[in-house]
Amino acid sequence: MAKRMHSSLFALALVAACTVHHVVEDSNGPTGGGAEVARSLDLRLGEELVVGSGTHGALSTTEGEAVAHPFIGAAGATVGARIENAPQFARVGIRGPVLAGRSPEDAALVVAGAADAMGTLPADGVYVVVVEGVDPGGARYDVFLDCRSDECRVECSESQSCPDNARCFFVQCVTTPCPSYCQADLPSEPSPPVVSEPGEPCGSRGMAQCAARSFCNFPVDARCGEVDHPGQCAPVPRSCPNTNELVCACDGRTYVNACQAHMRGTSVRSLGACADAPLPVMVDDPSDPEPTDAESVPVGEGCMRTGCSSQICTEEGNPMNTTCEMRPEYACLNRARCERQTNGACGWTETPAFEACMDEL
Repeated sequence: MAKRMHSSLFALALVAACTVHHVVEDSNGPTGGGAEVARSLDLRLGEELVVGSGTHGALSTTEGEAVAHPFIGAAGATVGARIENAPQFARVGIRGPVLAGRSPEDAALVVAGAADAMGTLPADGVYVVVVEGVDPGGARYDVFLDCRSDECRVECSESQSCPDNARCFFVQCVTTPCPSYCQADLPSEPSPPVVSEPGEPCGSRGMAQCAARSFCNFPVDARCGEVDHPGQCAPVPRSCPNTNELVCACDGRTYVNACQAHMRGTSVRSLGACADAPLPVMVDDPSDPEPTDAESVPVGEGCMRTGCSSQICTEEGNPMNTTCEMRPEYACLNRARCERQTNGACGWTETPAFEACMDEL
């Protein structure tokens, strides 16, 4: 990258549905009470979950098989697993921790429910969200893992190791210090990175970036992705109504209304003008050089913008998942060029508009 901005992030690998484990359902678990009859259940590993995020899956087409989404949880954390857009007969539960040298088949049942199950994790470790239900057509579902206590993730460092069956995922970001988190290391094969289409969740660790011509629209209480509360991919609007309802956007600028902010590919932080930038920006102002469409941002051949906040310039076809802080300098990168540098690598080329933006910070 040129002059100021230096960043390289590792892609967070997702685990594909490729490994089958055998498990016997507990009849005396938290929701069993001795009423359920012990039965066998095969677990097929699905994509990894990160606390505060979600992913997709497909119900098993084989009787007696369920899908298990691994995740890392902290001791004493209260988490909630829920499924949406699934058939009514589907059920969800949480099992773990998965101990070293043991398979998920040996993990205890923490909690089970219908479409929503909440429980407290007994120890740091790898757990699995189990989605039960058999459908001949492999019906799709969305599964989410919510943190319902103060802290649910397990951080790691050179002196603080991860629990059994987990490894440390070191995060690199523009502004340090960068947190590092544990991720599951169960037997699996990596799946290729994907993008989230409009209507799908985004903006939290482990989630794919939104597809072209769309942006991650956060609810106001998500504080622009600064907390583990995902947003939803939404298309960048082509036009906006002529209404005057000032909003303070995630890029630190005031817009005439929320639609105008969305046209710039940014969410709304709060209603009303920003304290530090009270004058509204009009996206059709010819004196403002910032692009008004996600695809009009100049990108050099063979390079692409990626990362949760489009803060990374890397080789085309190499999308990356990153932490989702919306930092002021990320907004300035909308005015820099992502292109191949003299050393042959893709990186940021500063423009006068970028330098002016940085000088205002």
